[in-house]
Amino acid sequence: MPLLRDLTWPEARRLLPRGPVLIPTGSTEQHGLHLPLGTDHLIAERLALDVADRIGCLVAPTIPYGISSEHRHFPGTMWISFEAFCSFVGDICISLARHGARKTILVNAHGGQQFAVQYLARQLRDEGIFLGVFEWWEGITPEFDRDVYGPAAKHGGHGCVKETAVGLHLFPGLVRQTKARNLPTNWGPRMGGGVTSLDCADFAPHGSIGYPKAATEKMGRTTHAFAVANLEKYLRHVRRTSLKNLLRTRIQG
Repeated sequence: MPLLRDLTWPEARRLLPRGPVLIPTGSTEQHGLHLPLGTDHLIAERLALDVADRIGCLVAPTIPYGISSEHRHFPGTMWISFEAFCSFVGDICISLARHGARKTILVNAHGGQQFAVQYLARQLRDEGIFLGVFEWWEGITPEFDRDVYGPAAKHGGHGCVKETAVGLHLFPGLVRQTKARNLPTNWGPRMGGGVTSLDCADFAPHGSIGYPKAATEKMGRTTHAFAVANLEKYLRHVRRTSLKNLLRTRIQG
């Protein structure tokens, strides 16, 4: 599996135009009493590396910081602004495109920057650069939740049963499972469709929500394998589709 950081520039010149290049990104932010601050980018990096092992593609260095101000009350959390994130990641994609990699896939494992990566993908499209966005939880179906997680999947979104299970599979030595606390609620309390709080500390005093105590390594192994298969399918689609077709609009008048 070629890592961009390990190549010489002549090797990069030869391999970059083959694309797509995977860029793992996440955050450095609290994930409750039981998961490490690096949970998001650790998951993203392993996902990208495992897919690269299977089908061969370049993996760029992991971006470990993200838009995480909603967790700023918890020590250790580091965050950057929406504008800084889009500028930084956008410049990386432009740099790669300058050397022939006009197809890039952002393997994003932090939900807090979903809107930012979608916005950035639209901006880069106008520059003739395709930025694909893959988020491992988006491919999970209700049937998968039912079969793998059961009732524990009902609540969550941060430091929950799914993230904890994947952590138990990918980095078990960093998971303090005995310290996990269940909190049966979903992200951000609402009243009649309106959000009443935007900071995690307001509704999750331990930093996590859902049922992390129900997590097992087997759940995480199954989930990671499912995510790897989904990313591989997406990557193959991007690889075989021409840049022109990836970028073209389909407005008919």
